[in-house]
Amino acid sequence: QMRYYYFLQSISNASDNIIRWAIARFYGDGQLYQTRGFAYLKSMVLNEIKNKKKRLQHEYRTKGRSPSHNYKKEQTNE
Repeated sequence: QMRYYYFLQSISNASDNIIRWAIARFYGDGQLYQTRGFAYLKSMVLNEIKNKKKRLQHEYRTKGRSPSHNYKKEQTNE
């Protein structure tokens, strides 16, 4: 139970959205069934906190951004 306590303490500063994302990814990728534990999940959360801004910038460069709300309005007025 101490591992669980230390895990919760280490991710206590993370936002709820990041924790939900990491848990969903942990289950979705099947990491739970590959004997990955709290240490792996903790590193997912902490790395997402650290790298979120850079990951989003990379995603915008490779995939682009969705059109803004104003752009959609202009298209419908024409």
